[in-house]
Amino acid sequence: MHPFEKFLENFTASENSQSIDDSLVQKYEGVFASRVGDGSEVLDLWSKVGFVPFNDGLFHLLNPELFDSNLKQSFGIAKDAVVFASTALGDCFFWHNKHVRFLDIQTGKTEIIATNIPMFLNQDIVEKEYYDYKFFGDVQRQGIQKLGKIKQGECLILEPVIPLGGERIVENMSKGERMPYLQILSELS
Repeated sequence: MHPFEKFLENFTASENSQSIDDSLVQKYEGVFASRVGDGSEVLDLWSKVGFVPFNDGLFHLLNPELFDSNLKQSFGIAKDAVVFASTALGDCFFWHNKHVRFLDIQTGKTEIIATNIPMFLNQDIVEKEYYDYKFFGDVQRQGIQKLGKIKQGECLILEPVIPLGGERIVENMSKGERMPYLQILSELS
């Protein structure tokens, strides 16, 4: 049984898997260790599916190398934190001090949401009510339905952004590139 079996049963990769370079996997060996395991299951998941969007882009596994220390610092994320996933809205999940944390990119607020990644992916992410409540899943699904699937490197963009008076409603959404959008929001936080 794969450690992320429940996640993989409920979330389907929206694009073909990408092969992950062995040196990247080696670089992150031991990084995701928690109280319940050595974290190798995360690297196994990367090797199995790569960095891809799931369920038409509702959830993305990300290459942590995309997040440089300046971008993390702008959002108040520790330099040694590892961003590993995001929502369709571009909000980020990162691993730091043996916890999964959620960054709401619109408000800059972070919150601890799990003590290990298998629990996070197999329980928190697959529970629709929890995902909708905690991560604005219902609004994301509406945006995907209106604008089409969110590809790797993209996210739903709010116009105007919340710091400038916007709201998380489908009428304010468009699709665009994730990293430039994060950079703009980081300058507002």
